[in-house]
Amino acid sequence: MSRADVAFLVDSSHSLEPDHFKTQLDFIGEFIKSVYIGPDYVQISVITFSFGAKVEFDLTRYSNKSSLLNALQNIKYKAGSTNTSAALRLAREEVFTRSRPGVKKLAILLTDGMSSNKVDTVLQSALLRNSGVTIVCIGIGSEILHDELLTMTADLNNVFTVSTFDGLYGILSKIRLISCDACSEKVTDLMYLLDASGGHTLQQFQGAIDALQSITSFIEIGSNKARVSLVTYASDPILRFDFRTVTSKDEIRQKIQVINRDSKSVANLTKALHYVSQNGFTTSSGARNDTRQVIVLLTNGKHIDTDAMKKMNLLKGTGKYIVAITCGKDTARENLLSVASEPYMFFHLGEELFTYVSVLSSMKTLFEYITCGL
Repeated sequence: MSRADVAFLVDSSHSLEPDHFKTQLDFIGEFIKSVYIGPDYVQISVITFSFGAKVEFDLTRYSNKSSLLNALQNIKYKAGSTNTSAALRLAREEVFTRSRPGVKKLAILLTDGMSSNKVDTVLQSALLRNSGVTIVCIGIGSEILHDELLTMTADLNNVFTVSTFDGLYGILSKIRLISCDACSEKVTDLMYLLDASGGHTLQQFQGAIDALQSITSFIEIGSNKARVSLVTYASDPILRFDFRTVTSKDEIRQKIQVINRDSKSVANLTKALHYVSQNGFTTSSGARNDTRQVIVLLTNGKHIDTDAMKKMNLLKGTGKYIVAITCGKDTARENLLSVASEPYMFFHLGEELFTYVSVLSSMKTLFEYITCGL
């Protein structure tokens, strides 16, 4: 499990709407929910900045998720200028002076504009980096200055930009991956659950096949790494291979490529989920003890009914994670958002190339994280 001291530096300037400020806090909340919190794991601080800067709470103030999430709800929006340098100075002088020795130190700055004192921002960011803190910058909207974000981080890999505040959720897994100091010892068993019914259009089905090929290329396969099984479903579930049968990327990709869609069948997801709950992660299927268990569901979501949702909630209740992926047009997005264990575990691979590449990049980061340090 990761050990890190993380300070979020949150823009509260007058260029934001109050709802946008709240979205930033919600984003931080989703990060908190996705990591282990405590004195031996990840510690969180929040600094807000506008005319000046304020430490809302330091690294040691709250030691569990519930108290942190409650504290986030109490942070108030205070409009003003964009005094980024003041937040960077406070992070160095008041937050990371209490950081634990030997753990990763991260300052994650969210902003929608240029700093009001560019010269001091350059100075304060350099001083913070020189004290051993990695700076990650997230620029939101069209008013950001990319060069300034890059100057603060001194590392292109630690600069992220999104066009809207809602776009923050799409990079959450990337931020979580940066916060890891090492992979956990727990390995991952991944089950691909693919809709091969006639309700999944040919275009959607081919997109799902391509997505599975991409996911397989993202992860490390092996006896002490990730293992993969594949179940397809239409009116009935079919086990294509279990965790023991196929042990290399090339074999997995060959097995995926020859799967055909049953164009005349109707999807019965409830029946497929019952099969998964009874047979999917058993020792006879090659599933390992004390592993991270992940179901990757690929469908357009139209056949997800109340019974299927109950089955999925039962699977989540046993500690399994569900990643939901849909492709192309005419999909039931809201159904799939409800299915995914977390909002950042839902992906829609659309038809526009730019969007497709962006979503694929986020998927890559998520699966690297899932098979490393979830």
